[in-house]
Parts: sequence; structure tokens; C-alpha cells
Amino acid sequence: MKQLFLLCFLVGITILSCSDNIDNSLVSSQINTDITSPGQLSLSKIVDGVIGDEIILTKTFNDIAGNEINVYARLRILDNSFPGTVAITIIPNVEDLSVQFFPEMTFNRDVRLDLVFTGIDLEKFGYTTTGTYDFAFFADSGDIELIESDISQVNIPQNKISVQNAKLNHFSRYGWIR
Repeated sequence: MKQLFLLCFLVGITILSCSDNIDNSLVSSQINTDITSPGQLSLSKIVDGVIGDEIILTKTFNDIAGNEINVYARLRILDNSFPGTVAITIIPNVEDLSVQFFPEMTFNRDVRLDLVFTGIDLEKFGYTTTGTYDFAFFADSGDIELIESDISQVNIPQNKISVQNAKLNHFSRYGWIR
């Protein structure tokens, strides 16, 4: 009986000590603990890369202070962006103003992203002025790649940060540079 208990204990510790190899230190060194995503804030859809498609995620919820937070993500997959059919997942993160896509893959043609967070006190993230800010890819290695877009901006009075028509040539993790 003691051996069974010891075996279960060791297996449990092994499982709990394993961790994902995900770098959570991107975009902003600041994480706003006043805002937490309501459960898993994500959306998945099966997309045929030859035909193309669109994935739209909209979510409204209240932070712990009762402020209304809005998240909008629109991903446009152009025709012939990739071969075959893939389940694509969008995961916006309101705690660090980022977005992550799965599965990690590279495209034949850029896919387009519109992403908007509103209702968030952006000054708590270190944004002090209204204006344009770079939208970027953050590699696990620490490298940063600026992403071309029509516009990427912060509006402090409206508590809004957004990027329109960001051209993504691969899936990974993206956010803004202060």
C-alpha cells in the first residue's frame, strides 16, 4: 500500500512540475492584475487554407472594478494562404495586451488581423500618450519583428489600443511595443 501511495505521489509531483516552454515575457513587462480574462478567452475554427475564411471573436466582460472591457479580433485568411484544412485558434490576452495564434505555422500569403482592446486603463501598461505604436511579433528567443499594418494606435481618452490590417506571415504571439 505504501508503495502504491509513493508511486502516485511521485507521478503527481512529476506532472505538476512539468511546465510549458512558453515565454510569457513579451510586449510589456507590466501585467495588469486588475484585469483578468473571463475563463478561456479564445475562439477556434476549422479553416480550409485553399478557400480562405474569416474568424471573428468579440467578447465583452467586466474587470474586477466593474469597468466594461471589450475585445475584438478579426482574422482574415486569404485564399491559398496554406494547403489543406487546419483548426485555427485565436487567444487574446487582456493581462498583457497580446494575442497568440495556434497552430504555429507559416503562410503562402499574409493573413490579416484587426485587433482592438477597449475599456482598459492603458496608462497602467505604460502607455502615456495617444498616438501610433508599433505592432510586433515576439519570438521565444527574444527577437522582435515589426509587423506591417494600416494603422496601430493607442487612444488614451478612449482607453483603446488597436491594430488594423496587420499582415501576419506566420502564427505565433503578437502585441504592441511601447
